[in-house]
Amino acid sequence: MQPHRYKHLLLSCASLFALSGSAVAQSSTIVASAIPSLTTTLNTSGQAVVTAATVNSGSSTTTSCGAVTLTLLKDGMPAGTVSGVGSEFYNGSINTLDGPTITAAGSSVFVNVDFASYGTPTVNGNTYTVNPNCNAANSKSYVESRLLGRSTASFAGTDVFEVFGDPCGGTRKQLAITAAYAMSQVVFTTAGSHTVTLIATDACGNKSTAATTNVTVLPNVSNPCQNDTQAPTILAAGFIVGLEANGTRTIEAADVDYGTTDNCGVASMTISPRTFTCANIGPNQVTFTATDNAGNSASQTVTVLVVDNTAPRILAAGFRTQLQNGTRTIFPVDIDYGTTDNCGLASVRISPSTFTCANVGSNPVTITVTDNSGNVSTQTVNVIIEADATCNSSVATRGGKVAADASLSTDNQLQAYPNPVTDQATIAFRPTQAGKAQVKVYNQLGTLVATLYDGEVEASRLYNVTLNGSKLPGGVYNCQLITGSKVTNQRLLVTK
Repeated sequence: MQPHRYKHLLLSCASLFALSGSAVAQSSTIVASAIPSLTTTLNTSGQAVVTAATVNSGSSTTTSCGAVTLTLLKDGMPAGTVSGVGSEFYNGSINTLDGPTITAAGSSVFVNVDFASYGTPTVNGNTYTVNPNCNAANSKSYVESRLLGRSTASFAGTDVFEVFGDPCGGTRKQLAITAAYAMSQVVFTTAGSHTVTLIATDACGNKSTAATTNVTVLPNVSNPCQNDTQAPTILAAGFIVGLEANGTRTIEAADVDYGTTDNCGVASMTISPRTFTCANIGPNQVTFTATDNAGNSASQTVTVLVVDNTAPRILAAGFRTQLQNGTRTIFPVDIDYGTTDNCGLASVRISPSTFTCANVGSNPVTITVTDNSGNVSTQTVNVIIEADATCNSSVATRGGKVAADASLSTDNQLQAYPNPVTDQATIAFRPTQAGKAQVKVYNQLGTLVATLYDGEVEASRLYNVTLNGSKLPGGVYNCQLITGSKVTNQRLLVTK
């Protein structure tokens, strides 16, 4: 940065004013005078407007800076604030500022300089802090002389040495400003006791002391709810809710509301939380909140008991198996084709599960599924037991037919071989009645993957169709024979 010019030591009278920290026309007087109290009423739109002219009671000035500008603070607060920072630079002739330009909103004027520092203030967003080791003493008074009573001022081009001197030589400095502005009127939207503060300013940056008027705002008699401070009266209660088949349940405020009322009407009702899953089974605290048309709200906590009443969905089918050394034990997985539950399974059991030569032929087997909430589902399927060499002929024979015969009896309507399937399998079926028959294959999701037969059949005739397992992903499949109202299932295992 270029050194300051020594000719700046020959200061003008204006410069002496700036360095002194005094306000313009310091011997003159500007006075704000306001009436002590005012009563007004909210209009039908819910507003009460108070103007500076209404509360003014002879504000005056003896300055030569023209008429005063009257503005109001609402309940001690300005209409808003503006902040800005300008940096010092050398323009080839003098050290000057590149700003800031401070502008108030709308038709307002600045009534107070909340912060002003030329030096090296700490800048954190729009929050500034003075550095006591580098701050021009006349920072605030100079900014006030340029800003108060005006709606905008630019500090760009300011000769910083002539105005502020050099509070810390050799350091690049900044001018940081925060200023508050006010308008000539304020608007109240709530009935009750308020204040307005009258401030008078002039074009030279002079500012009066504050004069306060106590304002009483009355509600509009045609709309008593303008001043409503009464919260809704809540009438709510918890309840028992069951989870849906997907394991979730969403409730609404109306589910716990039993007649909430308000003198000026209820605008909204909400609850939190409102969505529950299997993890929420049991008592849950739910907060019910009602808000009226005046913005008043009330809350109450109720207990919502989440339960799971959905029983497991069983997908099971019988199958054909052969004894080994005169016995065979089967397991739930042997007949289960993808049983599901919305909140998880606790146990899957089958009965009976162990067979001997005494069970050769068709056997009803019941699968019992219990979920984590204690809901139970059952289904009975037929398991065909074939004899092995350990069974004598009288046990292995039923109704004059050999149960271990590779061909199908009238009790054995559907068979697949080989099973498990790696490439191709033969599906053999013998319908018990004539008419239309279908043989279909489904995957574990219940999606149809193949139709092997769809046509007319003769009763007791053996039919063979081919399943191309090479095109199917490895897994468990269900083959169904559908004849009239009868459905027979055969589990298929495709391996790769």
